[in-house]
Amino acid sequence: MAPAPPDLSLADMALRILMGVAAASLASLSGVGGGVFFVPIFLFIVGLPPNIAVGSSKVVVAIVSIVSGLTYLRQGTTRISRAAPLMVSMIPGAALGAYLVAYIDPRLLEVILGLFITYYSFRLLLATARKALAREAKPVEEEGSRGPRPGGRYLMLATGVAAGLFAGLTGTGGGAILVPMLTLLRIAKLKEAVAISMLSISLGAVVSAAIHVWTGVVDFGAAAPFALGALVGSVLGPMAASRLSTDALRPIVALVLLLVALRLLF
Repeated sequence: MAPAPPDLSLADMALRILMGVAAASLASLSGVGGGVFFVPIFLFIVGLPPNIAVGSSKVVVAIVSIVSGLTYLRQGTTRISRAAPLMVSMIPGAALGAYLVAYIDPRLLEVILGLFITYYSFRLLLATARKALAREAKPVEEEGSRGPRPGGRYLMLATGVAAGLFAGLTGTGGGAILVPMLTLLRIAKLKEAVAISMLSISLGAVVSAAIHVWTGVVDFGAAAPFALGALVGSVLGPMAASRLSTDALRPIVALVLLLVALRLLF
């Protein structure tokens, strides 16, 4: 049973709404969903028990992924047909991961995934540094910029299964896995990869949130101000992404992904 909602002053309520705006903006700007921000907020700032913190975070992340995904669609950053194979394939991948977690040491996989995300983050930061330090006006090649690969639909399905599998095995949000995979496999450029990621995780996020609501591990009173802020931030993030150059977006994505990697490694 979730604890009773706390009595908040107007200032505390406003602060929580602003934190929701900031966290959702960063999450939707980088394609990670938002659990990396909201779980610690509910744990260490709101003071919820771990299971309630995770459940409450899932509800807010579902809002972030749906609203930001629809905003990216409306902007034309991607198309639903690009995300559909991932949306379909991530759920069975996550279910398989949840089943295999009883037979595979998740800690080893967390370290492997953390190192992979760290590697990708430093690739992005290195590309940013090279561009900033370049004396010639020679553009740094963007990840995923060589166009679609043959058998793209099957590659998308396989990517979704892999991302869902690792998410199910490690508890990491699929977005932190999807953005690196989509760009390294040259399926999408960085901006579209972020948009595809937010769309792709939305279905799984809704299912996960519904399960947590059903099992009674959501504190709606604590989640409400953050959810309200998330509604705003989930629109601001895609709006900012549309105005930022890839060179400006690259370090933001890298730093957010590094936060995910640190959580996995430590």
